[in-house]
Amino acid sequence: MAVHDAAIKQRIRVAAEEEEREFYGHRAPEAWLNALAALGTDAHKPFLETAPWLIAVFYERTGIAPDGAKLKRYYPHESTGIACGMLPKTAGCPTSNALASRTMQALSDRT
Repeated sequence: MAVHDAAIKQRIRVAAEEEEREFYGHRAPEAWLNALAALGTDAHKPFLETAPWLIAVFYERTGIAPDGAKLKRYYPHESTGIACGMLPKTAGCPTSNALASRTMQALSDRT
């Protein structure tokens, strides 16, 4: 999903920062926080509003067949990662910035 609307980008930022505060404050293991410290990352994501466009990428863990049966999706994390890695090149972007978020569920809960 490509997002250009300022109000939607603001909602995404609020949701992402809420999730990131929870992660940094309660869920992240100490070793992970130590590794992130060198990068200078934290829960503040102002670029989610200042970027001209945001691209939200979702993946599907399971599907539903026409008969209602549950369908397994094989390697959804890996496939999504590969697709996201290819996206800037296929979109004609020589460089890009990306935020890997643990919280697209939080965003989908708010829509």
